[in-house]
Amino acid sequence: MDPADRAYMTEILTQLKLARDQKAEAEREFALWSDRMKLAKEKGAEDLYRGARDRALRARDALTRAESTIMELEVERDSFKKEARRVGEPERVAAAQKQVESLKGTDLDPDMARLDRMSRESDADDALAALKRDMGLD
Repeated sequence: MDPADRAYMTEILTQLKLARDQKAEAEREFALWSDRMKLAKEKGAEDLYRGARDRALRARDALTRAESTIMELEVERDSFKKEARRVGEPERVAAAQKQVESLKGTDLDPDMARLDRMSRESDADDALAALKRDMGLD
């Protein structure tokens, strides 16, 4: 990932963290004012009830906005990750092919290793056949 992409991802993650913090704060506020609203209603304090209801509604709106922001940022983060993986894929394939090419002609050459294994198996079969002939088991 190049520095510009890394900075962009860092910005998304920072905004996501802030949105999650805002959501947690809005949840606490909503719970607090919902409880106060119920208490005011039980006590019959209509003016306190209206004030608590207004604060609970504002907290619920803040909670909804925070949840929406979180969802948008998560979608943006996931699509950016997916795009970054797709962009990097040809480079990884080319690097792997280059690595395999660099092994050609060495002891680690995959094709030569296969031939060496087949040659050893053939040599072992020949040696076993010769041993059986020498022992008269043939």
